[in-house]
Amino acid sequence: MNDIEIRTTLRAYPEYEELNTIKGGLNLRLEKLLLQSLNAGHIFLDICGETAFYVLEHVKECKEYLKEKYTHVFIDEYQDCGDI
Repeated sequence: MNDIEIRTTLRAYPEYEELNTIKGGLNLRLEKLLLQSLNAGHIFLDICGETAFYVLEHVKECKEYLKEKYTHVFIDEYQDCGDI
């Protein structure tokens, strides 16, 4: 696995542009593409919420770590959070 780099937009990476549709729901093609982008070391700000949700749902250790570390999560400015 490569070092992880935060990318501001998918537009600069046409091979991952289809990930723009991930907000409509995840299918096998998008899941494969998302994993490919993560393995290449890319986290795109455009879809960072969807990426985080995917990791939380599919990486058991991530969920366990968060449960052990935090008892509560508070969100300030909830209206600014968006759909995800």
